[in-house]
Amino acid sequence: MEVGEWVMRSARGNYHRLLPARIGVNARGKSRRLQRALADFGVEESFAKAAARVHEHYGITLGATAVREATLLHARRARIRLESEYEKPFRALPVHGAARVVAQADGSMVCTVPAGRRKSPRASPSSAVKKVASLMESYLCDFSGDFLHYILHEFGTFGQVQAEVSQQ
Repeated sequence: MEVGEWVMRSARGNYHRLLPARIGVNARGKSRRLQRALADFGVEESFAKAAARVHEHYGITLGATAVREATLLHARRARIRLESEYEKPFRALPVHGAARVVAQADGSMVCTVPAGRRKSPRASPSSAVKKVASLMESYLCDFSGDFLHYILHEFGTFGQVQAEVSQQ
């Protein structure tokens, strides 16, 4: 696709390109969709192969350097975002509880072997372990043992909030 445009020159000798400003593009600029495609392809394989894949999928011819720059820009943004997430306390509970908590319980048997000689015969009893995962809004936390039963006993109903347990 080719686009012809008029380049205007002012009395001072400055050039004005009206089309790029009007349609919101600039030289060597890339749309968000193109940047995302370049970063996706650039992460998977070499930058030259990623440029070939972009040409194959989208019909856009770019050099390996353009793929590299888009991939590294995306990586820098991801690093900054991760570092900001790492600075937040991850064990802190929210100040106000959720209006609704969804919980799922799963039981399994874990083989527990008492201490002793390795080659001597020992009984290997199994212990039942219950794992409960609960989700409230966007906060995920895991509980083990009878902690959920304690919560349900103490806080089973609180105003409009009802706790429901489904066992499989």
